[in-house]
Amino acid sequence: MGDVTTDVLNKALLDEAGFAGQIENAEGARRLAQQRLATTRAERSDAHIEGDLTKAQGSEDAAAERLEQAQSELLAQDPRSIEARLENARNTETRARRDLASNRTQYDDVRIRLAADGEQGLHTSLEEALSRHRVRKHEHEGLEARAASARLLHDTFAHRRQQTRMRYVEPFKQTIEELGRLVFGPSLSVEINTDLQIVGRTLDDTALSVDQLSTGAVEQLGLLARLACAMIVSPDGAGVPIIVDDALGWSDPQRLEGMGAAIAAAGARCQVIVLTCTPQRYANVGNATTVRLPAA
Repeated sequence: MGDVTTDVLNKALLDEAGFAGQIENAEGARRLAQQRLATTRAERSDAHIEGDLTKAQGSEDAAAERLEQAQSELLAQDPRSIEARLENARNTETRARRDLASNRTQYDDVRIRLAADGEQGLHTSLEEALSRHRVRKHEHEGLEARAASARLLHDTFAHRRQQTRMRYVEPFKQTIEELGRLVFGPSLSVEINTDLQIVGRTLDDTALSVDQLSTGAVEQLGLLARLACAMIVSPDGAGVPIIVDDALGWSDPQRLEGMGAAIAAAGARCQVIVLTCTPQRYANVGNATTVRLPAA
């Protein structure tokens, strides 16, 4: 810190000396111009001489302006603060030298005590301690390396999982909206997060979060999400069937009609099995095959 402040102060002083030299040169030029004016007045008109004088005065004014700017810059550097810092740095160096001398004295005292107490035995203990330290350090470095590898593996899997989820977000959203417009109308859009969860629904330009929806609407969106998932993972119907166990108990007749159409649309692309004790609730599934179980 002391070297920096000293360099700043020295530079400011050098700049001031340079500007002072420029002013001195300008004043010399002015005197020379006056001499030349007296010598050449008979040879040249006053207008020409006055032009040369104006140029000389302009040079002098520019030098004076540079001097004023240099003085302002010097004041801006706060020379008193720089001097105070320099003095403090010198005091700090003096104190450090004094502490170093004291530490050396203490070091000599310790060496003397070591010699008196048997330095050789302590040296052996030190070597053993250093050996144990090297072993522990090697074990620690190995553990750190394994931890770094595990962290890299975890981060890589997390990144790949996130990429995979992002590839499914848009198709999942489109499929839900395709089915959902059979239920809610053509203005439906849904918001899907990166965990493939429905977090919001927009209908007729009114956006609501899932928490704000009715129980029936939440139940309908949940079933639509399951149907959409089944349609994506088994588009040819060869996947595991989706089983619906007596759902849509909170849906009104209008919504049941739309859900029936949605289930029928999904059933055309994947296998949907509905278990219910109220078959009239699914009467609007047009392509359904009804299988009645015998009474117990």
